[in-house]
Amino acid sequence: VEQSWRQWRDAQQALNAARAGEREREQALAAIEWQLEGIDALAPGEDEWQSLHDEQTRLAHGQRLIEAAGQISEALSGQEDSLRDRIESFISELRTCQRLDARLGEAIDMLDAARINVDESASFLAHYAQNGDLDPARLAQVEHRVGEWFAIARKLRIDPSELAGHARHLAAQRQQLEQAGDLAALSAAAQAAE
Repeated sequence: VEQSWRQWRDAQQALNAARAGEREREQALAAIEWQLEGIDALAPGEDEWQSLHDEQTRLAHGQRLIEAAGQISEALSGQEDSLRDRIESFISELRTCQRLDARLGEAIDMLDAARINVDESASFLAHYAQNGDLDPARLAQVEHRVGEWFAIARKLRIDPSELAGHARHLAAQRQQLEQAGDLAALSAAAQAAE
């Protein structure tokens, strides 16, 4: 009997609290819905912000990246007295000296590996420079999307990187408030406890 009375009392208290806090709950729900509408309209992906930020940085500095890749590729193997040419010269000199001391073979092997790495790096950078990413239309799209993120974040007074997590938090709060305000369920629980 005592347990039944406690269940009834607890259910009755929950129902009374829900009735008393209905206005506050409705205001809180309206504020959450307003925030979620903005975030839902943006539909932020979980890792989208970092991806947008990285792409914007790369596209905005595309010309500099292409020029640097081309210059370094040339310095590595494309111009006269390139690093590759100098390594070849060192290897040739060491091969001559190796006849006098075989232990220099290890240094020749290391320099040969370095020459291969220089060749591969030069090839990669030359390809990068030729196929560089100078796409003004894509840059405009990315900057527009970044602007949308900033607009919503500014409206909610949070950092853009926090939008996806904030949306999850708001959805959980909304669910809690909706459950707490379900007067019919609370009333049914109170009646069942009687």
